[in-house]
Amino acid sequence: MTGRLAAPRQPADTAGPGWMCVVPADLTWADTPYGQTAVAFGDPEIGPYGSFNRFPAGTVIPPHTHSNDNQLIVVEGILHNYQLTDDGQTRARSYPAGTFLYEVGGVPHVTAVDPAGPCTVYVTQNGPLDFTMVDEPDPGWR
Repeated sequence: MTGRLAAPRQPADTAGPGWMCVVPADLTWADTPYGQTAVAFGDPEIGPYGSFNRFPAGTVIPPHTHSNDNQLIVVEGILHNYQLTDDGQTRARSYPAGTFLYEVGGVPHVTAVDPAGPCTVYVTQNGPLDFTMVDEPDPGWR
């Protein structure tokens, strides 16, 4: 990703000393090549950080890797996320809202959003966000 994502405004009411509360109105959404992102805490350029990511229906992010492990929670919609080494049965698996996924850094994978509707995921990483496209064939998630 390029460009700097906006950090959230500090809310007027916090949950207590040293705590931070981010409600939807506090989020600042920025366009990305695959949808929109809103940083909830931290800085994706240096890490750690947490962000909400909205993807339109039918979005497919081609084979890529991240240097750091990702922790994802599907907030709404249906996500298809698979390693390129998966067999055909696991490739077609759907991850509905409420699902937690842990992606190990450096593993080539594809992220796709169900054509039935948009998807929002919450992602955290302990390091900076990087997104490296890999030249590996994608046999398709369907």
